[in-house]
Amino acid sequence: VYGGGKPGVHGLWPQTGRYGTSSCVGPRDSTATGWLDVPKCFDDPTRQPSEVLSFVNHEWKKHGLCSGARSQREYFDQVCRLAGPPTARINPRKQLSEIGEELANQGMPVWCLDDGRDRRGRRKMEVHLSACATQGVAGDLEWRLVEQSRFGEECAR
Repeated sequence: VYGGGKPGVHGLWPQTGRYGTSSCVGPRDSTATGWLDVPKCFDDPTRQPSEVLSFVNHEWKKHGLCSGARSQREYFDQVCRLAGPPTARINPRKQLSEIGEELANQGMPVWCLDDGRDRRGRRKMEVHLSACATQGVAGDLEWRLVEQSRFGEECAR
């Protein structure tokens, strides 16, 4: 939640390189080079459509390319599927600690809470959830929300 706005999704970030030990698994469909429309879960009426589209393309280039998804569309479909339940349960008028506690009590794998300011100085309240990838039936990685303590038994290696 940024600037007191509605709950939304920021992204799905495989922890690769200096951020963690995940492998970078590139997409099988490398023909798509740009996102043509804004995925529904990224839609934000408080921002210009071109700004949102730029952000979506940034997320694909910075994070989606290592996600193991077959394509951009599959990556963002997975992001929106994962983000739907938690964002629907967030009441932005509550304190971040209350939000995190409520989500955890509802079985969401809350990894950390980040209450601060973004680069533009807007207040941000972020709930980071842990997710891991498993091998899908088509051979692509499928992401799901899982407590970090269960990664070893529930995630692809």
